[in-house]
Amino acid sequence: MVFKGVGFSNINKAVFLGACMVVGEVVGTSGDILKELGSVGRWLQAVGVVVVLWVVFELFSFIINWKRWKVLRTYQKDIKRIERKLDKVLEKR
Repeated sequence: MVFKGVGFSNINKAVFLGACMVVGEVVGTSGDILKELGSVGRWLQAVGVVVVLWVVFELFSFIINWKRWKVLRTYQKDIKRIERKLDKVLEKR
């Protein structure tokens, strides 16, 4: 860099150049941080998709099991009714 006519001394030039290097490092480091955050964001997005699919699967399982439970409940009521009738028939003998 050329500092003609600005009135910078050698010490000021060194400090300025050092500050520019630090800013460059910070910008480079922040770019790396953003890349890492982007990869973390993708992982979080993937985990979110898995959780959503798991919830959907559990919902379907719940609905199917609920229907099966209703059928089993009706069978259980029928079996109890038949048992009562058999008990009455056997008592009469």
